[in-house]
Amino acid sequence: MILRLYLVFLVALPEVISFASHQEKKLMQRREVQLFTIKDGHRQDSKGNNELSRRNVLDSAMKSVLTFGAVLGPAFQAANAGLVQFPCDYDLMNTYHFMRAGESLLESQNLLSTNPLFLTNREDALSPLGIEQVNNAMNDMMMKDINPSVVKYSLAAKSIDTANMIANEMQVGRNRLIPEYTFMDPRGVGSWNMLPLSSTEDAIWAMDNDEGTLIHNDFVVTLINIKDSYKALFLIWETAGEEGKDARPPANDDGTANETLSEQVTRLRQLMSILETQFSGDEILLVFGDGTSPALLSSVMAGLPLNLVHQLDFQPGEVRYDVTKDSVLHYIENDVSPYHNERIDHGRKELKDLREKAKVPIVEDIEATRPVAVVKERPKSTNTNSGATPESTFPFIATGTAIAVSTSLATQKPDTDDENTEDIETIGTTNDNFESMPVSESPELIDMEKRIEIGTFDIPEMKRNEEEIMKEQIQIAEKAMNEYLNQDDGFEDWLSQMKTTIEEE
Repeated sequence: MILRLYLVFLVALPEVISFASHQEKKLMQRREVQLFTIKDGHRQDSKGNNELSRRNVLDSAMKSVLTFGAVLGPAFQAANAGLVQFPCDYDLMNTYHFMRAGESLLESQNLLSTNPLFLTNREDALSPLGIEQVNNAMNDMMMKDINPSVVKYSLAAKSIDTANMIANEMQVGRNRLIPEYTFMDPRGVGSWNMLPLSSTEDAIWAMDNDEGTLIHNDFVVTLINIKDSYKALFLIWETAGEEGKDARPPANDDGTANETLSEQVTRLRQLMSILETQFSGDEILLVFGDGTSPALLSSVMAGLPLNLVHQLDFQPGEVRYDVTKDSVLHYIENDVSPYHNERIDHGRKELKDLREKAKVPIVEDIEATRPVAVVKERPKSTNTNSGATPESTFPFIATGTAIAVSTSLATQKPDTDDENTEDIETIGTTNDNFESMPVSESPELIDMEKRIEIGTFDIPEMKRNEEEIMKEQIQIAEKAMNEYLNQDDGFEDWLSQMKTTIEEE
């Protein structure tokens, strides 16, 4: 403000000096030709008029400058530097147009993606339909004589493509294309990331709408009429979510945030504060990657309850011009989509299904149908037959290493920290009808023993031994070295030129 007043003063200074000089000349002339008399302690001329002095001249000149500055005051308003306050009951320093980028490839595949790290991939670039949507939006802007001086865009690939198309078609300088790395990111949906877009987005709408509902005397009252919502007083029996602090999606472990609307408002406030501080008098086009972010910014600018945010949601490629508090209130009273309530009803069912699926464990317990190995060693046989061979005493030793290992694991006691736990002595399953059976008589083990003795197991042979592999690698390396050495690097020409030069000298 001080700088602008100083510039105004510099512009008017020549006029002030000229006016003061002219008045000084007139004063000198009047002193020479008129006789002055003193009356009542004041110097007056013969007509009784007060004498002009330098103080009077400068005072009049300064008043003229201040009057000139007051007339031009609206054009030199001070910037609203600092943190932007919502709702915006005052005039902003810039004109803002909100736009949603065209449809992306992920959206065309019906996938909801909100992880900022993955949105920069070309998988999220504009789809053919998205390119057509952006072209239609640019044609509409040019027909309405909208020519943004600044384009601020999200780092999502579809937003980058949209901003580049606008810059090329509408002649926006590359220095006026400004990426935003954080504050324009979409709201993170946690573990709902990469789920079907059509169903999950409706579920999020329903969650935001229902958890922003006021409950009074066990009757649900949804705030549809904006004017009445400001006048009504409710006894809140359950948490209302007008400030967007509820309705949090489930957490995830892949880095995708699970945010509430209130947390996203913090980023959008930072975005507007930076723009209002950095620019003044510009026409700024904000290109968002999703439809909720510009709707949320519109809601807080107008002071609307955040549970109504999805009534302002943007469609892919949609642009809204000169977004202010009054324009948002006019839109929500006249232009809300008639399908909004249908999507909320559908979203309630989808939200219930999502939350029910989250309660189901990933790994289910399956009833055992095969015998489990014993966990306590059976008593040894008392047979003292001298003709008994080690094979007849413990038949699994002769069948091979695999059976010995399996038997060893079968006879091992389980480790436990509870000293009061009793050892299980019998073979059994979760099925009570299964009869106990010794390990040596298990049909699976007997069949495996026979197959090992007969040799029916197919053991695949190695296709190549290590020597063949090493020999092949050496041949490949030699071939690559020969190709490198046979390359024409210009040495022969250089050497020939050097010989010619030496011979000439």
